[in-house]
Amino acid sequence: MEANDYCSYELSLALKKAGCNFYTDAVYLHRDRSLNDFSIALVSRWGNEEYHHAVPLWQAQKWLREKYGLHISVNPYVDSSNDADGRKCDEWQYWASDIMPVKTARTIAEVDEMYDSYEQALSAGIEAALQFLDNKNK
Repeated sequence: MEANDYCSYELSLALKKAGCNFYTDAVYLHRDRSLNDFSIALVSRWGNEEYHHAVPLWQAQKWLREKYGLHISVNPYVDSSNDADGRKCDEWQYWASDIMPVKTARTIAEVDEMYDSYEQALSAGIEAALQFLDNKNK
């Protein structure tokens, strides 16, 4: 797996706080406490350094679906703009995510951003789902 297949350090901590405690094949190593610099490494390389498990995006998505019945839907989109004469002058592709309960498949929250990759949109969807759960529990 590549580094972008894992949740960020901050999102991995938020997942752990929400009860998603997985032991994975990768960890975030704490390199420099003053700079708060973290880097991902395979477990076989971490030695005695302080570390936190890096949660794979798919595992976080599956955990939200199984534990809370929330599905993160990630979809590709193409949009365009037209000039004053109505001709297409620009086109862009992006990814976006929605959160929906598995039982109803109706969107309950949208992530209002456009992302360059599936992984970025999924990460944003996971973060939005955690915020949704946090707000629901208040």
